[in-house]
Order: sequence, then C-alpha cells, then structure tokens
Amino acid sequence: MEISPKILLGFSLLFAGLVSCVVGLWLLLSPAQYRATARIEVNQEPTDGPNAPDASFNPYFIQTEFEIIQSQAVLGRVIGALNLNVEWGKKYAGGGTLTTNIAIAILKKHLNLAIEHNTKLIEISFASEDPNEAAKVANAITMAFQDYRIERRQQMTRDGIKLLEDG
Repeated sequence: MEISPKILLGFSLLFAGLVSCVVGLWLLLSPAQYRATARIEVNQEPTDGPNAPDASFNPYFIQTEFEIIQSQAVLGRVIGALNLNVEWGKKYAGGGTLTTNIAIAILKKHLNLAIEHNTKLIEISFASEDPNEAAKVANAITMAFQDYRIERRQQMTRDGIKLLEDG
C-alpha cells in the first residue's frame, strides 16, 4: 500500500502544528526567568623575575578564572553575604537551612560564565524567577571574585616581602 504525497504532507503539517501547540503551551505556563549579567575586566597577574614565564599569553588563564569564580572560596562568600543558606532554604527546603554545598550547587546550576569575544571582560550571569534576586546574586558573585583576586594579590605581595626579608 502506497501513501500519497498529499496525505504524507497533511500528516507532516498536522504533526508540526501539534508540536508548535505543545511548545507554545509550555512557554505560556512555565514561570518567567530573569537573567542578570555583570561584567568584570580580568587582567593576568604580572610575573616578576628573570626566569618568570611570559605572561602575555596563557591559554588556560580564562578557564582558570572561571574555575575560581565557581569555587567555594568565591561562591561561599556570596552565600554568606546574601544569607542564601536561609533564603533558599525557605524556597527549596521547606523552611530549613541549606548546607553550603547544596547552596553552591544551586548557584552553579543558575550561573553562566562567558568571555566577551576579543576582550578581557568576563560576563557573570545568574538566572532566577525573581529579577531582584538575579541582579543581587550576579553582582555579589562579581564583588566576591574581585575581593578574592585582591586578597590573592596582597598575599602574593606579603609572601614576596617575607622572602626578601628572609633571604
């Protein structure tokens, strides 16, 4: 039995229409998602000394910074600063307090990191059903990362001074 091209076309269009209706209903009934994005310029740390590697090109620099942003050292600060253990505990744990590891997992799930093409800018985006929460968290991650980098540079300076004093 052979199916005519008209019938095949009709069923194809019917199927495409049903898929479009299902997608439309899903979009209509799903909660709104807001995404807040903060940008930060990231420069490589200068290296000192005659045997120091050339810092002008490091293919792993951005990936390393992405991993630092997603680390407990940075995201733990965000959780503490915004009291997300308690806030998200109300939202996700029925009023209990979330552990830091669970709160970090939630942060990572809604976090998106990207680099602006041909720039030194990192985009830190956070998605939430609440636009204010999205903005607060994206900005807090940016500030925590900036503070972490400042503290890391200060520690490197202190270590260098101590090395010179001991040497």
